[in-house]
Amino acid sequence: MGVTGIPHRQPSEVPDRLTRLTAALERYESGLRALNQELADEILACRLAGATWSEIGERLGMTKQGAQKRWGGSPREARASVHRDGCSEQRS
Repeated sequence: MGVTGIPHRQPSEVPDRLTRLTAALERYESGLRALNQELADEILACRLAGATWSEIGERLGMTKQGAQKRWGGSPREARASVHRDGCSEQRS
């Protein structure tokens, strides 16, 4: 066992393990981007349907100000931000 309680590995395994770690990180980041886009699209759909920032914020567990600051804009601005393929712009 190593100092941290993790068994020692063969040095030859390290490059393969680091490659796997990089691949796992890429999958994680890709999934996170997809989920963020899905959330933004649903918020846009709620706004276009007439939901208030108070209602959206409540569902997200945040204040209306927090929700509006993150995904902001009026429904009119939201409509203008929709791409030709139907996806909303990613908001930061």
